[in-house]
Amino acid sequence: MNVTNLFNFGQTRLEESQINQYDMNAVVAQSLCRIIQNFFMEMTTSFMIVISTRRRRTFYFFLNVLEFIFDMIPDLNAQLVFVDHKNPQRIEGPRFYNLLLIDSYEAFLDIDPIAYTKQYDTSEYYHMFLMQNDLIILEEMEKIFRYCWQNQIVNCNIQIQNRKSELHLYTYFPFGWGTCNSTRPQHINQFVDGKWLRRPYFHAKTNNFYGCPLIGVVRCTRPYVYYDENGEFTGFEVAIVKEFARVLNFTLILKEAEDDDRNYPALRGGLLMLANRTADFVFGYYRKRSLTADLYTNTAPHYQSSIAAVINLRAHIFNTFEVLAYPFRLYTWSAIIGCGASILLVTRLVRFQRPKSMRTFSMLTSAFGLPVRETIKHRHSYFMLGPWIWGTFLLRSIYSGLLYYLFSNDIYHKLPLNLGDATNQNYISVLNRFTFYDVANIPFYHDRSRHNLQPIILNSSDELAAIKYVEENLSRNLYAVISKEFLMHYAQESGKVALFYVIPETVMKQQITIYFTKHTILAYRFEKMIMDLKSSGLQRYYIKRYFDSKTMMNSYKEDDEMIEQKDLLGIYVICGALQLLAVLTFLLELLSQKITKLRVLFD
Repeated sequence: MNVTNLFNFGQTRLEESQINQYDMNAVVAQSLCRIIQNFFMEMTTSFMIVISTRRRRTFYFFLNVLEFIFDMIPDLNAQLVFVDHKNPQRIEGPRFYNLLLIDSYEAFLDIDPIAYTKQYDTSEYYHMFLMQNDLIILEEMEKIFRYCWQNQIVNCNIQIQNRKSELHLYTYFPFGWGTCNSTRPQHINQFVDGKWLRRPYFHAKTNNFYGCPLIGVVRCTRPYVYYDENGEFTGFEVAIVKEFARVLNFTLILKEAEDDDRNYPALRGGLLMLANRTADFVFGYYRKRSLTADLYTNTAPHYQSSIAAVINLRAHIFNTFEVLAYPFRLYTWSAIIGCGASILLVTRLVRFQRPKSMRTFSMLTSAFGLPVRETIKHRHSYFMLGPWIWGTFLLRSIYSGLLYYLFSNDIYHKLPLNLGDATNQNYISVLNRFTFYDVANIPFYHDRSRHNLQPIILNSSDELAAIKYVEENLSRNLYAVISKEFLMHYAQESGKVALFYVIPETVMKQQITIYFTKHTILAYRFEKMIMDLKSSGLQRYYIKRYFDSKTMMNSYKEDDEMIEQKDLLGIYVICGALQLLAVLTFLLELLSQKITKLRVLFD
């Protein structure tokens, strides 16, 4: 063969090979451009492109692909990062949407995505182009997916190019029929004739858990979470989570927290179990707090609890003497007493002048509307006594009617209408230490120091400690700062409905939430379920079921009831005192028969 012809033949094959390689690079770039335009640019204004390789040839290949991409999308806004495994550096930047160009599992580990996103509250997206030999590419993909699943990254897609130059897209589905926590690569798409065959590119993986177990740790706090008579968990939040399990089709495993984590949230209890990855989520009257939110991910609040100031009505009920005096104002009683005293004085003066005139007692009884037994001698007396008897009759009727009503109903002293009134009436607040931590920053509690009304802070974790303390100290002006839900449940369980007065002014609102580990796949799905629960009205149903609002409506309500003997104690005391006075008078009358000086009292 001619040497010149041989050289020309070799040169031609080399040029054809370069042209084919050039075309294939363009196809790869085109496939990535479709992902960028149809997903990344629709979801965000900027994203991250990371190149990490262990082979120089692959590095130049990716550079060529990037050149095509920037030519095809001139206005591309992306942060470009090159990873050198020999000289690793931390490159900051938002990593919610990521395009990774890698040539091995080791190159993927050089990027170490979770090191940048482990504090994220939401899952990020990764589209990876893996350039690897066909013989080991499935194994490499499974390693990458295993890394993703261990770090709760579900939005992971891997694009490959096989030896036939075909472009395929793979992902993993951790939940499926008969499989849980699976990281096996599954084919989901292919790039043919300049387009991907199917949309969307990223599949939802938490809509159905296919019966896979999720562990929920609960903190028993009635009425949110507690044991029923069968020893099973029940309560408002348990009902909500069970509804989540039904809709999302996961097996719910509930465990009680090993310790109370309210003192040291990161060191004990359910939150510690989250940190140790021995639980998937925790709930049970967990309030949304800034400190806890920095360590864990929480959902949107599924319930808003009201912290109220509660007064025990038994400490402020009228006694019998107060009930007897209640129908008339002070000036009315003053007028009645003044009239009685005037009648006694005038009658005594008349009796001194006319001994045969109406007796003092008869005059007094007739003045208050009782029958007059002595004959009236003058005509004008009829006109004078008639209106008086009629007026006193009305007065006695009104008084007796009011007394019956007052004894039939519980009447209370004037109660405060807001927290300011409570302060002016020298009420002292009672709180457990956890509630105090929540309300300590409210300006109202700073201002109370000027009134020398420092709150009573109980060293107890019991949410009912404050209300029980108030019940044990009825002689003092106290109000308990407590959640309305705890009050309602306590009133129902202890049979004390309508025995509490809730000051109309709310102390504060508390957001009740569910906590997860940082960077979890569950928070977004649970949050969406909470919104669906609210929009469907199911949340309101559970509220009515576990928080009986009638308990609050009946508070400080006057209900007719039977008059009991204890209600008439004051009357018995007054009658007894008069009877005792009568006995003493009788004894004095007996003695006056022998002692001449005592007869002056009875002349």
